[in-house]
Amino acid sequence: MSSAQERELILSLGKAIKARRLKAGLTQVALGSKAGLHPTWISQIENGRVNPTVINLSLLSGGLGIGLSELILLAEELNRATPDSDGAPPAHPR
Repeated sequence: MSSAQERELILSLGKAIKARRLKAGLTQVALGSKAGLHPTWISQIENGRVNPTVINLSLLSGGLGIGLSELILLAEELNRATPDSDGAPPAHPR
């Protein structure tokens, strides 16, 4: 996986977390309280500024009331739907 693909995946994870948080009607503060994470950290994750650990993703998915696998699948779907900077869909080598 290239660094550009890694970056897109991190951004997609953040978008997935934000989408589920908004769907649940939660603020970053409320999600932070449920997940045991600081709201600033959640903001950084949602904006793709940090690469969250599996532990933090597990805490966030629990705070959102979904399974970790569901969060990852949503991120993958968003990542597939996000075109690369040249307008082409991202490559996903298998």
